[in-house]
Amino acid sequence: MNSKTIAAVAAVVVIVIAAAGAYAILSDNDGEDHGSGIYDVSGREVQVYGPIEKVALAGTECVDAFAAVMGDGWEDYVCMMPADMDGSLPGAQQREPEKAEIIYDMYPELQELPKFPDIYMTLMTGSLSISGLVESGADMVIMPWANLSYFPDSVDTLFQALDDAGITVVNVDFYNGDYSIGVAESNLAPIGELMDRTDRVNEIIAWYDGCIENVNDVLATIPESERGKTVYYELTTDEGHKYGRVVGMGTNDVTAVGATNVLSGGVDMEWSDDKMLAANPDVIIVATTGYFGSEQYFGYGQNPSQAQIDSLVSTFENRDIWDELTAVQNGAVEFRYGEFRNSVAGIYDLYSTAKLVYPEYFEDFDAYGTVSQFFDEYMPWSFDGVWSYSLAS
Repeated sequence: MNSKTIAAVAAVVVIVIAAAGAYAILSDNDGEDHGSGIYDVSGREVQVYGPIEKVALAGTECVDAFAAVMGDGWEDYVCMMPADMDGSLPGAQQREPEKAEIIYDMYPELQELPKFPDIYMTLMTGSLSISGLVESGADMVIMPWANLSYFPDSVDTLFQALDDAGITVVNVDFYNGDYSIGVAESNLAPIGELMDRTDRVNEIIAWYDGCIENVNDVLATIPESERGKTVYYELTTDEGHKYGRVVGMGTNDVTAVGATNVLSGGVDMEWSDDKMLAANPDVIIVATTGYFGSEQYFGYGQNPSQAQIDSLVSTFENRDIWDELTAVQNGAVEFRYGEFRNSVAGIYDLYSTAKLVYPEYFEDFDAYGTVSQFFDEYMPWSFDGVWSYSLAS
């Protein structure tokens, strides 16, 4: 252990965040101002305590952000990987196991690193410990702000403990982003500045903002009389395909293209055939994600057979009113990978949704080609895989 780690372990052995209230065993702050003048996506000023040589990644989206910013050699800095990427700790969710498999095949040394606990699950149960983080010798931890923001009463205590341990904290959050100019900058620029990758980050920001501008330019040409389209978003689960399993957050691609999410109020598990017919959405999107335990047909390295696709689609075709829906009759139904909303790759969702809602205006937009090119230029792993299936195809 280095001297910083020894001192921190002695002072900050564990922090447990409870649902009501929180406590932490904290060291005495050295009284110095460690403000960097850099503010992350949460609006918090990043505190810097020294050179950043070891970085802990606390969520699967943090892996994407850090790897994109750093490029080749990103793995040399990592001292902790997120358990929520592949469910590698008891109680952790399994959000992107296929991505984890690809990364660990490429960098087997990363699989041997200690795992950061699933932040959402451990904060919810009051069992988050930072002792492993402190023992890893991390100089910086990149945190998934979308998960932390669910626990506002616990965040300050957690950040204070990390500050007292002398660990720099940077938050990232594309999940709550609204596909506006500045989203990529607020997420990636702080990491780029801290890691001396500003030029590279500016290129990524320019790509992301350019994609948004491309969509906005086309939207501006659509007559008002053709606007007002509606979208129904559903997330599959390990309990089967349920009506109403959808969240308002994380489906910002709908709002970004000027459409309305018919379930914008959040989850409505009482959604029914009658409600579906009454809403009669123009577009239906079904997202599969390991986050809710659903079987993955799309994603990294996936290549579903036609039989698998037919099996997935048939579970929806068996709904009594399926053929009566406008979206189905027009082929405006898409089944897709559900985790892009957490990263720069969310451009895939934006382009795909724009094309579903306004096919005649966005027919030349290529979601796969656009994001695949980005991966070729900026991501250490490939974009190989099947990411969606449209009934129109």
